[in-house]
Amino acid sequence: EDGIRDHCVTGVQTCALPISNFINDGNFILVTFDDVPEAITFGNTKAEAHRKASQALDTALTFYSEAGLAFPKPSKSKKNQVLIQSSIALD
Repeated sequence: EDGIRDHCVTGVQTCALPISNFINDGNFILVTFDDVPEAITFGNTKAEAHRKASQALDTALTFYSEAGLAFPKPSKSKKNQVLIQSSIALD
C-alpha cells in the first residue's frame, strides 16, 4: 500500500519492522521491537515515539551492519500492528 516492505533484505535501503510493545504509562510512550531488542526508545507523544523508534531502529541496524552480524528475520506483523521504517543502507 505505502511501499514499505514488511521485511529487511540485504542490499535494500529501506525495511520495516513491527513494533512489539507500545506502552503508554501516562508520562511517556515506550517503544520496543522483538526482532531488534537493541532498539528501545520513548516519546512524549505518539508521533514523537514513532519518530524516535525509526531512529532507534536505524541505529541498532547500523550496529548490526558494522559488526558484520546478520540482520534479524522480521516477525510477521499482526493486524493493526504498526510498522516502523528503517532508512539505512543494508549491505
